[in-house]
Amino acid sequence: MPMALSKRSRFEVVLASDEGRPEAQRPTFVYRYLTGDEWLAVCELRDGLEQAGDAREGSAAIYEAACTGLVGWKHMVDERCEPPREIPFAAGAEALRAIVGPVEACELIARIVNTRITAEDKKKSDSPSASSTEPSAVSAAASNSAATSPAS
Repeated sequence: MPMALSKRSRFEVVLASDEGRPEAQRPTFVYRYLTGDEWLAVCELRDGLEQAGDAREGSAAIYEAACTGLVGWKHMVDERCEPPREIPFAAGAEALRAIVGPVEACELIARIVNTRITAEDKKKSDSPSASSTEPSAVSAAASNSAATSPAS
């Protein structure tokens, strides 16, 4: 199954400003892999920022692009509150705009556009490996050998 269509294939993005935090407290954005069409749309939105007529138009494009493929977040805490409170995930540009500034949204865009699929990501995919349904070459060769060798 293509990774962009898999429910299990995800990648995480941590903003540079949060990379030094302990993993259990590190704000993390969870994305699904984009289809080719989605990736091109994000690239077009990113490239169109330079031609945006005003800040509002540019801001809308930034957040629309940054939330493409966003399926969750972890350890998102509003430390301005006393006591600090966890912010539950909410989809959409408005929710993302409430927690990150435009510079951070641009960082998210850069990370999702430049994401590479790792071997570990492929393992998480819904696709079974080809070897799981076919006998291995060694066992197939052993079976053929046993079938053709004379009985003692």
